[in-house]
Formats: sequence, structure tokens, C-alpha cells
Amino acid sequence: MASDALSEIKSKSYTIAWIDTFDISRLASLLAKRYGLRVLPWNRFLEADFLFCDTFDYKYEKYDGVRILITAENHPADLNVFDYCLTHEKKEDDRRLYFPYFRYRLYEDGGKSIASLLERPALGAEELAAQNRRFCAFVCRNGACKRRNRFVRHLIERNLVDCGGPFMNNIGHCVEDKVEFQRGYLFSVAYENESAPGYLTEKIMDAFLARSIPIYWGDPCVAEIFNPEAFVNAADFRSETELVEYLVRLSQDPERLLRMLNAPVFRNPRIAEEALQGVYAFFDRIFERGPGATRRTRWQRIKAVLQNYYGHGFFRTLRRISRRIRGKKVGRESALPNGAMPSKWEKK
Repeated sequence: MASDALSEIKSKSYTIAWIDTFDISRLASLLAKRYGLRVLPWNRFLEADFLFCDTFDYKYEKYDGVRILITAENHPADLNVFDYCLTHEKKEDDRRLYFPYFRYRLYEDGGKSIASLLERPALGAEELAAQNRRFCAFVCRNGACKRRNRFVRHLIERNLVDCGGPFMNNIGHCVEDKVEFQRGYLFSVAYENESAPGYLTEKIMDAFLARSIPIYWGDPCVAEIFNPEAFVNAADFRSETELVEYLVRLSQDPERLLRMLNAPVFRNPRIAEEALQGVYAFFDRIFERGPGATRRTRWQRIKAVLQNYYGHGFFRTLRRISRRIRGKKVGRESALPNGAMPSKWEKK
């Protein structure tokens, strides 16, 4: 964006707020610095020029300005409800930006997190041996993923995992710092709640930040971003038993462990810088259009209201009824002689 256009946006001193979403304070501060934005507390979100929101609650329905979906979950971008979306979906246009949750971690602590992954010193054999790490760590709050649950049970049966979260806890207490807890282990379970292209959260990042080898499952495209030589991809194995046996063999091979622990984390070392440039280009267009330029059409707003009132199956039901009506009409007309028209007295 040209400097004069950026200066014009700054002069307007737009306000932003966020509700029903995870803490985006670091991203908000980067945007505020670039565009001269003022951040309002969540309880004043109705006064904001732009609203960041998630799909967990419906407070955003009260807000009629520019809504920007920003979510860490595997939720589709509903452009009937939101004007712009930052999601895991790998579809990018002027209203959608691919920005999965793990990318927010790139900008935490003033960039210290990403720097620690890009500039970490090599780990030596003696240092690794002296750390006396345990086998595997697992920290989770819920049992939403059956595949993850099944894998962790296999580890528990063989006494190979310490579970430090509320779910499946077997250490007697819940850990306060997930990354610090994982530092004492060779491996860390980093399974997503679901598997979907682009759905890549903080789980693999937390393991890398702890310098523990992630055992990852979720995004089938994960190797496009993270170096496949630096983690174990559970999708490459036919069963949990096969995966556990591989991990046991790997734990007994110090040379292979060191190669994985010292391998570059990212395929592209400029990932943070390039992702941020993409964010700026996306928001340049949003703030240049201004707070009154919502992208939801009148029909989309009506559709969103109906969906929220009747449920998301409302339009599917209408389409199903429409197809049945059209199908019956085509069936009746195809049974008539060529050129004949159905009589209004005909039985229906």
C-alpha cells in the first residue's frame, strides 16, 4: 500500500474490538501499529468500526458493521454471516485469508518464539543424554478426537506416556505450562481434534518450542509448512501399534533422534515475515474500504437471520423439497405423448 493511502487510514483512527475468540492481542497490536487503530474493550464492541469474532457465540448478531471471522477451530467461513474471514481453509480471495491458528504463535513474545525455532543451537549427544528425558508427553483438555484417544491409550498400556492435562491425567496434577512440561520428553503427542486440509493449530508448534519431537496427526498438508524430517507423521502408519513400535525403536537410536531434534523446523525460514505481509495486504483492502463497506448482501443478511432462527438445515430442507417437486414434474411430463400437455383434471 502506498504511504499516502496508509497515512489516510491512520488519520481516521478506526476502532476495533474482538469477542468470543481466543486472545488475538499480539495480532491486534501489529494491526494497530500499522493502521493507527484504537482497541476497544469487548463490552464496547457495538461501538467499534470493525469487529473480530468467532463462531462459538452469537453476540456478533447484534453488530451490523464489518464482521471479521477469526477462528482457531475447524469451522467453515460462512460469508453469509461474516464480511471477511481468517481461517484454516485454503481458499484465498478478497474476502478470505488462509491464516491457521499456528501462525498466531509466530508473533507472540515480540517474535521471540519464532526466533527460538529459527536460531536454536545444535543439540549434542552428551547434552541429550544428560537431560535424561522421559519417553512421551501428552497435554489435552478434551477427548474430542477418537483417534488421538486410541493412540494415547496404547501408550498408557505400555507405560510410555505422562498425561499432564485434565484429560487422561496420570501424573496426579495438571501442569501449568504445557511447553515447559514437554521439555522433559523425547516426544510429544500433537494430534489435532480433526483432520482437514489446512487445519493446523498450536499443537505442533508447542512441541517444537519445547524441543520435543512432535507426533503429529491432522492436516494432511502439514509437510508443506513444517519440515517432515523434524517430526513423526502418524498418518504414515497403518495402525497405532505400528506407530508405537517405530517410536520405541527411534528412542533407542541417539543418532536419528539428534538428526530430528536438530533439523530445521520450517520448510521456509521466512514464513513469519511472508505471512505477515499477506495479513497486511489483506487488511489494507479492508481498512481502505472503510467501516461502512460491509460485504454481506441484503439477501445474505436475510439468509443468515433465517439460518440462525430455523437452524442451518433450513435451506437444505428447502432445496430437498424443491428437487422433489422438480423431479415429480419432470417424471409426469416425460410420461405424456410427444407434445401433449398435462390436463388440470389429471390426478396428481
